[in-house]
Amino acid sequence: MKPHETTPSPCDGELKSAIEAWRQQHRLREDDAVLLLVQLLKIHQDYWEALRKKDFPSFEPLRVDMGILLDVNRALYKQAQSLSVKLGKASRGKDVPTVTRTAGWLAALAGVLGGYLIGKVFQ
Repeated sequence: MKPHETTPSPCDGELKSAIEAWRQQHRLREDDAVLLLVQLLKIHQDYWEALRKKDFPSFEPLRVDMGILLDVNRALYKQAQSLSVKLGKASRGKDVPTVTRTAGWLAALAGVLGGYLIGKVFQ
């Protein structure tokens, strides 16, 4: 097996000094199993950090798409506001015919009665 090779990071010195202080505090030998597990954890973290940096996709296409989506959203918002203003200014004149409540009830009653009679005829 190859020995573990990593590029030193700025935190490596701090990590080594913290591990050394912890080792001395608990009176652990240099080849203690716990220290080997700590070293294995460091190898694991370095491996995944390198993999993350290597295979991590670029955010540039996503950033471009989000910019386009934002522009489309702004244009749609302006058009919706313009339409809202135009609809608010539209005059509602007296010449617009309306249906009274009574006429609506009579039309609904006629529809129900007509449906019932048609059902009786074509049974």
